[in-house]
Amino acid sequence: MTLINNWIKNYQEIRPNTKIIIDDTRFINIKSILKSANALINIDFLSLGLEITNGFTLSTLENLINNVFDEYKCAIIIFKYNFYRGNWKNTREKSKKLLNSKGYQLLFPDVTK
Repeated sequence: MTLINNWIKNYQEIRPNTKIIIDDTRFINIKSILKSANALINIDFLSLGLEITNGFTLSTLENLINNVFDEYKCAIIIFKYNFYRGNWKNTREKSKKLLNSKGYQLLFPDVTK
């Protein structure tokens, strides 16, 4: 899922069987998308790369926590955002609390290159 459609051609060439969704992850029904794709309830890996300065980071995570993680579980989540650009509305602490509320534990804080 993305809001940026610059990469569609590349995605389609490399992964022709992948469904590409261009939409706002803060507001879409992610659970419905997972159900229509016959996704497994236990997901091995979820990677979230979000933009901190526009609020997408917390809003998308809240959408997942409130609407998806009651039914779907992820073994590993990589939650990355550009903290160096600012801690918009205390994203770091709020995201930790949200993930902890669903039983997730922080294993590698502040990982950089």
